[in-house]
Amino acid sequence: MVPVDKIYFSASWSPSIENLNPALKSLSQKIDSFFKKIILFIPNSLVKPIIRFFVYPSSSFLFYAAVSIYRCVYSKNLFYFDMEKQSVIQQHGYSAQAIEATTPDQVKLRGHFLKHPQHDGNPNARVLLCFHGNGDFYQSSTSNWLRELLASNKDVPYSFLLFNPRGVASSQRAGSDEDTLKIDAESMYQFAVEGLKIPESRLDLYGHSLGGGQAANLKALHPSTGGRVFLDRTFASLDMMVSMVFMNARPWIRDLARRLVKYCGWEFDNYRAVNQIKDPVVVFSHASDCSIPKSCSLAQSIIQNGLKDAQAPVRILEFGGGNGVAHMDPLTGFAKQDGVEPVLNAFNVSCGKVRVHCDVGFGNALYIRGQGAEHLHWSKGVLMKNVDANTWEHDFQSADISKLEFKYLINDSLWETGRNRTNSAKQLDPCFA
Repeated sequence: MVPVDKIYFSASWSPSIENLNPALKSLSQKIDSFFKKIILFIPNSLVKPIIRFFVYPSSSFLFYAAVSIYRCVYSKNLFYFDMEKQSVIQQHGYSAQAIEATTPDQVKLRGHFLKHPQHDGNPNARVLLCFHGNGDFYQSSTSNWLRELLASNKDVPYSFLLFNPRGVASSQRAGSDEDTLKIDAESMYQFAVEGLKIPESRLDLYGHSLGGGQAANLKALHPSTGGRVFLDRTFASLDMMVSMVFMNARPWIRDLARRLVKYCGWEFDNYRAVNQIKDPVVVFSHASDCSIPKSCSLAQSIIQNGLKDAQAPVRILEFGGGNGVAHMDPLTGFAKQDGVEPVLNAFNVSCGKVRVHCDVGFGNALYIRGQGAEHLHWSKGVLMKNVDANTWEHDFQSADISKLEFKYLINDSLWETGRNRTNSAKQLDPCFA
């Protein structure tokens, strides 16, 4: 593989994270913040690093050094290694480009873009922006199994955008709270869309464990772009996790712990975030997860409470088995449905919605025909739902995004002009001859 120069990008304060910009605080907020820093300097200096270490230990230099030594001595695997030596590069023809994205608050995030050989020429090609769990580094992440699985996928060519958030490995400055991780996530999203010119409809998000908080909350900022989000063994909220850890403590101690974590800027309410998402969501859960018990898992919260505001289909895949470390184990091989790997099937099959604005005239209706989705055929159309006078929509109950093609018809007889539509194409309003 021919070496490629590093790709540089500078993110900006987009509208979705403008509220996190310290420069936009009002004068009264700045004065209030200043006096709070003075009054609470000593408590902050003692409490915040401790809370951060327990919530986000991978930003600790000591933690990073200890993990690196462990991997070197016991795993015979140095932490830093040439990206080209990964089997995803060797076996599947990927190219690796080093990246450096500067966040709006001037923190440099470093990573790699692993580009599929069909990334530019295949209309079904997609990109997966990955967020990893606590104590995890993308170079030797526990999600390597997922990259191997998707790299061998013949139906949907996946490229991977990998990075370490602030304070982890070579990325700069330790993250102090949840807001800084949200800034990192939005910066990488901008890098993908503006720097790599990836259409938002082809950009999917994946988050494991704590990374599920980044992925879910980032997707809530971009709820209806057409891209999907995959949440792997993540929690419903950090507040539930703290309550679980202190479940046997006295009530006042448990309440104090919850208040301290929230005071230090850690909340990550993933259940609330999923309620705001309008694109397809897939949640992976494991019955033997020792790090995130079933009672605290996002999957269980969705099953118990439902989703009040979500407008997109949410699929929950529950797995069993394992050896007690199911939080980190690959999900491949735990269960197969009719000989199909369920994780791979989840990435290939999408449930989604198309909405079109078209004045079909009084007394007429809009239909859809095509292939690659349940109840969708070229021989007979399906009546679309009339949302208002000029707006129509259709829900794909299940669709193979590698085979999905469709066209609109007025009264199931007058075809729209132009080529067949696909999942990856920009959805323009139809024209009829």
